[in-house]
Amino acid sequence: MGPEGTDVVADVLAGLLAVHHRGQDAAGVVSFDDRFLAKRGFGLVRDVFSSEDLPRLRGSSAVGHVRYPTVGSNDESDIQ
Repeated sequence: MGPEGTDVVADVLAGLLAVHHRGQDAAGVVSFDDRFLAKRGFGLVRDVFSSEDLPRLRGSSAVGHVRYPTVGSNDESDIQ
């Protein structure tokens, strides 16, 4: 969470890149800017997100996730 009016998604994605070795199956981010904004997909962080996603995922709050499957199937509903 950053100061009001800032966008933190670039920082969250940088953090996900640092830990993507822990989950190479899928990645996702949810940010908040008066409403929830999300992007998720199969693959490495660098494959799921592009620079075009940054303006859309704006907000001063965000959380990211990388997935290494230990349970479940290779299904989009398993990506958080």
